[in-house]
Amino acid sequence: MSDEEVYIREVAARSFSNSTPASIAAELTKLIKKTLGKDYAKLFNITNSGASIVFNEVEQEWSRGIKEQVTVDFTVELVPVEPGYTPTKAGSVTTYDWGTVTTGLTGTVIKDGKKIADLEYFCLGERGDQYRYKGWPNSIFNIADCMVDETKAYDVLDIHYAYQGTCEDIQKSEKDITIVSTNPDTLKSIATSVATKTGITVEGL
Repeated sequence: MSDEEVYIREVAARSFSNSTPASIAAELTKLIKKTLGKDYAKLFNITNSGASIVFNEVEQEWSRGIKEQVTVDFTVELVPVEPGYTPTKAGSVTTYDWGTVTTGLTGTVIKDGKKIADLEYFCLGERGDQYRYKGWPNSIFNIADCMVDETKAYDVLDIHYAYQGTCEDIQKSEKDITIVSTNPDTLKSIATSVATKTGITVEGL
C-alpha cells in the first residue's frame, strides 16, 4: 500500500483528576466517530465497553464478477502519554504507555461464497461470453445460470494434471480442474477416487 492510499486520523482526550479508564475510553470513542465522520460506519463498527474500545471490520460491498470482496486494512496505534514539563523537575519527565492494542476474532465469519461466485463468473465468461453483458439484453451471460450461492461457505478441490500427446505432440499441456462443494465429504470422496484410479498419494485423506 502506497503513502497515497493511507488514511490517517488522530484523536486525543484530556484526563482530569476524577477521570476513570471507562470515562476516557467513552470520550475517545466519541471523538473517533466524530473525527472519522459518517463514512466510518462503512468501514468498521466502533463500540465502547468499560475501559475498552472495539473496532470490528464491516463486510464491504460486493457485486458478482464486478466488484471484488475486499478486506478493510486498518491499524490502531497508541501514542505514549507525556506528562506536562516542569522546569524545576527537569530530567524527571518520562513517557508511559496508557493502554494496549490486541487483535482477535469476534465470532463473525465472512464466508468465501462471494470469492467462489466470482470464480464461477470468470469461468462462465471464458466459456464464450468474455465481455459479459455485451449487447444486453441479448447477451449470452445470464445471472440465473450461476450455480454458486454466495451466502454459503465452500471447500475447494484443485486437480492439476498434464496431457501429453504422441509422436511430435509430446509436450505437456498443463491443465487445472477446480471443484467446489459446500460438503467437504463430497470433495474427499472425489479425491479418494482419483487417488485410487491414478495410484497417487493424496495427503490428508
